[in-house]
Amino acid sequence: MKIIENAKFKVHDLKEKIRQQEPELQKFETDLTKQNEELNIIIAETRIKCEEVTVATENQNKKVEELTKMTEQIKIEKFDCEKEKEDALKLAEKLSNRDITEISSYIQPPDNISYCMKIIVLLFDEEKEMKGKDELPLWFSVAKKKLLSNVNEFKERLKSRIQREDITKKQ
Repeated sequence: MKIIENAKFKVHDLKEKIRQQEPELQKFETDLTKQNEELNIIIAETRIKCEEVTVATENQNKKVEELTKMTEQIKIEKFDCEKEKEDALKLAEKLSNRDITEISSYIQPPDNISYCMKIIVLLFDEEKEMKGKDELPLWFSVAKKKLLSNVNEFKERLKSRIQREDITKKQ
């Protein structure tokens, strides 16, 4: 009986301890619940940020891909331009005094020659004082007067101009 009596006291003591610790345990439970809610909010915000970063990364990857394609296209165009420049230099080198004299001798040149002269006038920035820029014969006369009067000088200026990298979009 003593054992039962002793056990009753222990049970009573344990119940009392539990009752005393119950407010503290409830506070812990409340704190843990708050922390759990805060963690869930942080986890949700982190997921949203991850999704935003994923979308931003995908957009950047698309832009990088576009830039890579553009870079490749620019390389191709640059190669083509270099080839055209080489071809133009070869043609300028082949241009003879006789060719220039023949071109200069025209009084009313064919439109194709006038167009070529217009391109050359633009290339050398000699159109500044021109009036009536739509009239092809005017371009021819400016080219003839300002550029074709000295054949060797013209050829050197042409080769030099072709080699320079500062040709404007208009030219």
